[in-house]
Amino acid sequence: MNAYIEAEVDWLAGWPEEPDSTCRKKQFYHLAKNLIETVRRRSVEEGISPDEHGRRVGEAYELLDDLHRTLNSKNDIGQAQKVLDDQILWEHKSIYSPSLGTGFHRVLQVWSIDGSALISSVRDYLEKPYLQTDRLDYLLTDALLYAEASAFQQELSPIDGPIRHRRTDFLVFGIKWVLIILASFFLHSISKEAFLLLGIAVITFQAIKTLRQNHPWAVHASMLCMYLHCDSQFYNPAVIWDMCKVLRDKGAVFDGVTYDLLQRQMRKA
Repeated sequence: MNAYIEAEVDWLAGWPEEPDSTCRKKQFYHLAKNLIETVRRRSVEEGISPDEHGRRVGEAYELLDDLHRTLNSKNDIGQAQKVLDDQILWEHKSIYSPSLGTGFHRVLQVWSIDGSALISSVRDYLEKPYLQTDRLDYLLTDALLYAEASAFQQELSPIDGPIRHRRTDFLVFGIKWVLIILASFFLHSISKEAFLLLGIAVITFQAIKTLRQNHPWAVHASMLCMYLHCDSQFYNPAVIWDMCKVLRDKGAVFDGVTYDLLQRQMRKA
């Protein structure tokens, strides 16, 4: 065991350093300590050499360093990130935050994530079992689903798009029904049978449309519901898996690493 610890000192040079007592949160420190201890335990179980163990803890350092940059991207930085505590790697966000919720804010305070880099980091994480911990499993799942829901919302409503989107829908809805009503009056004056057929056709069309339609905002609402269930007090990977499947059938797209990460957690449950 001492040889492994000495290898850690050689590779990490005292990392992670514990923040002083004035630091309100120490999430990053505790995640790093837990990860190093997990890597050490697995190295002992596998009986690998201290040099190989040193390489593994070096990979652990690189993983957390990459995640810190990825989950706190400096592109389009929001006000919340300007006061970012270096000890916060990632925390579950409220579904009422502008980057997930209504989107009525003229300036969206989006917690900027480099989505492609996050997927790449998770893929690398899943390929190295000795780096995997329960804490990181949950954190990465939550971050991936936040990134998907946030990106989906941003595509629907750049700046104040939801208002514009709903105004357009209302205008189209109004014009459509004015035309239907005028056509109904016209047909009623000509033929009651034609009027009846029009009524049946309209009702049938609207019923089929309602059954088949997956309106983008309805899909977004379902994504918010799923992200609400990512809160640690509700979290169950099997439930999230089922909700992802429903959303996928509605047209939402999740990268394969999301499913791989959920499967790993379900196998351990």
